[in-house]
Amino acid sequence: MVTIPIKFKEKAVHCFVTFSILLMISDNSLSSFFPRKSSVICRFCFGTHFIGLVLPPLGRTMSGGHRASIARGRGGLLSDEILGIVSEDVMKPYDIREIIARIVDGSKFLEFKPGYGTTLVTGYSYIHGYQVGIIANNGVLFSEAANKGVHFIQLCNKNDTPLLFLQNITGFMVGRKYEHGGIIKDGAKMINAVSNSTVPAITVIIGASYGAGNYAMCGRAFQPRFLFSWPNSKIAVMGVEQLTGVMEIIQKQAKKTDLLKAAKGKIAKAKMTSDIEEQSSAFYATGQLWDDGVIDPRQTRNYLGMCLEVIYNSPFEGTNEYGVFRM
Repeated sequence: MVTIPIKFKEKAVHCFVTFSILLMISDNSLSSFFPRKSSVICRFCFGTHFIGLVLPPLGRTMSGGHRASIARGRGGLLSDEILGIVSEDVMKPYDIREIIARIVDGSKFLEFKPGYGTTLVTGYSYIHGYQVGIIANNGVLFSEAANKGVHFIQLCNKNDTPLLFLQNITGFMVGRKYEHGGIIKDGAKMINAVSNSTVPAITVIIGASYGAGNYAMCGRAFQPRFLFSWPNSKIAVMGVEQLTGVMEIIQKQAKKTDLLKAAKGKIAKAKMTSDIEEQSSAFYATGQLWDDGVIDPRQTRNYLGMCLEVIYNSPFEGTNEYGVFRM
């Protein structure tokens, strides 16, 4: 048993953190130190915050048939770099793989179908030693991306792997071409898969969360075990400009306007834009209990580690039943 003093920056006190074990090189090296039925507790220090990870009894697998990756629970690229990738403007694009690389163990990510449906990134990784299937937006959802998401959700249910949804979605692609191509059918299949999936899910809204995209990416209505938001995130039926434009069209069609009413309409539009902007913010959403809290993007990895610890402490099993998918 090792006791290490840690000095907090905010408080002029010394705290002593007890390490139940030191990280070993492999499962085999651990098995020689501990009985096969003993549980092992590791505590990691991240700045002034502590996280406890309970490793499963050695010699048996975790719920869902997976063994914790004893080794690491250590990140790859620095989480602080997230602030240099994500913009306050949710409409500014970036590669979601840059975010994934900064929240998973060792920045290692086994991507599923990387060349197909490229606006949805899916794949397997570990966070603090716990296996997780990641579904992340990298643009608007097309039919190919929706089908890819369905396939991956089914695979995670087959191998009993929890799902992590990283939401930055403006919705499904619209237009005659895409509707003739079956975007509504394919979107319905993805929502069906999310609805019927029985493996635990965690959702983090890291950007936009608009319209049906919120449903397809496991929004609050689909009861993820945990749902967090980043401070820059927006949640609404659609974007601020689009929603304001729709409301303005409705008002114009409702009655003919003279010059005075047109001037009043501009004032009303400005007020409407301000109200929509305010009610789309992450802080308004968390005030309505639409999420479990607004978190610091740099601490996302640590929050996910704690959530996965909770999830893996009880048994869960994927499903094989999804009803009838529209063909």
